[in-house]
Amino acid sequence: MKKKLITIGLAMLGCLGLAHAQTLITNVTANPLWTDTGIALTNSEWVSVNGGGFWSWPTANDPDGDLVGSSDDTWLDIDPNHGNLIAFIGANPYQGSQWGPSGVFQTNQYLAVGTARQFMSTTNGELWLGINDDAFIGSTSDNSGSNYVAITLGFCKEYNFTNPILSVASVSSNLFSFYISNGIPNSICAVFDSADLRNWTLVDSLQLDANGSSVSAMDLAPPSSTSGLIGGAFVNITDVPYRFYKICDGPIWSQPVGFERITVGPGIQATFGTNVTTAIGTNAFIADQLLASANTLNTVLNPMVDGTTLPNGTQLLKAHPTGFDAYTYSSGSWSPNGNATLLPGEGGVVILPTNSPPVTITFAGLVPEGVLTNYPITNFLNNIVISSMIPQAGGVQSQLGYTPGSGDNVMLWSGFNVSGSGFRDYLYQGAGVGTSLGFQSDWTDGNSVPPSPPSIPGDQLDSVDDVYWAPEPVIKVGQAFEIQNEQTYIEYWVRKFPGCCDP
Repeated sequence: MKKKLITIGLAMLGCLGLAHAQTLITNVTANPLWTDTGIALTNSEWVSVNGGGFWSWPTANDPDGDLVGSSDDTWLDIDPNHGNLIAFIGANPYQGSQWGPSGVFQTNQYLAVGTARQFMSTTNGELWLGINDDAFIGSTSDNSGSNYVAITLGFCKEYNFTNPILSVASVSSNLFSFYISNGIPNSICAVFDSADLRNWTLVDSLQLDANGSSVSAMDLAPPSSTSGLIGGAFVNITDVPYRFYKICDGPIWSQPVGFERITVGPGIQATFGTNVTTAIGTNAFIADQLLASANTLNTVLNPMVDGTTLPNGTQLLKAHPTGFDAYTYSSGSWSPNGNATLLPGEGGVVILPTNSPPVTITFAGLVPEGVLTNYPITNFLNNIVISSMIPQAGGVQSQLGYTPGSGDNVMLWSGFNVSGSGFRDYLYQGAGVGTSLGFQSDWTDGNSVPPSPPSIPGDQLDSVDDVYWAPEPVIKVGQAFEIQNEQTYIEYWVRKFPGCCDP
């Protein structure tokens, strides 16, 4: 039976054969490999499929698949997009018991989709969506994650609309709200939220007004204690350190918007010989990983987006190739100026006065998207202070996409310690060096060697090589850190992050 579609996008101009374009939002998993959408297509029927999210096969990627991997063991030979979102029209995408090296597939019924594709069905049959993986061996135990997908029936010559725009309305300790503009007039849009920019949850649906905005929109979902449309803005009441939101308006998706909060501890009075100084407190290495109207000290820290200000005497240090530039905040202004930037990828070091209580620094704005190239990691100079350009937490290598060279150091600030540097130093030994020996990673503890005690939680003793194998460094949202490049060349941290599913 043909599944009844949820009407999410109305009044799409240029769509033939439909008075109102209808969109189904569904979830497509990497395990099992195929998801039955419940939509029965007919020959010559047009379909638009837009996908977003992250899954792993085990390489983690979005619906476009692995842009550098091989096409081995895939349903479609579309090298190098192993693991991309694909479609099948028919009764059974597995086609019986065809797994194995001798499997023969009706390849004309498989279609590459990726983040977006519009196509015409050439047959009658059920629409299935799946991951381009495990076509022969069927070993799905290493697959995880899913993509949320919007399926729209009807041919669109052109959508005649650009992406809806989300803009921050207000932020407080327990509230975040945003406005919607540039949407399809009078359409019904779906609101999603996420804690990791990988997994998204449908939280509400709104009917936009005649201008395609939320100013006079109608909330179509039952009101809840955690979200709703108030005063023309979508409001989510949540006391969490970070959260992100995006909307689906028919087949068109917005760029995510969100906030992040970092609580910095006060400076610590330290004595070195006869010198008394203010040392760095906890969580002092901060990163603004969201795009505001202008990411300068004056716009994001004078005051902050929630209206709070830093204590007088607060210092912010920004690294450059030969040292640091220092900026001091006092009575509503930065000295020597407030024009220094805090852009995604950059890092700053905040030193609060010693008599200050902990301060929560709040940033808000749009999540960067596209092919993102971070600031150059220069070699054989001072350590570079850097951050992920995307506000995600995870392993710096396995999840955040940094590719270290052998001998590189990643240093995470762990809090001032008079007997040490305050950094946890992770030393990269090279791909497969430690894991081939059965240890947890290819990183070692750069601060300690046996028989001295380990300095990084989770260290594993290697008595043969006299090293501690450390867990991979894990970066938090809003956290900056230091990198020391030991190569003979400049390194670049590049990430592809298509957070939305644009046609």
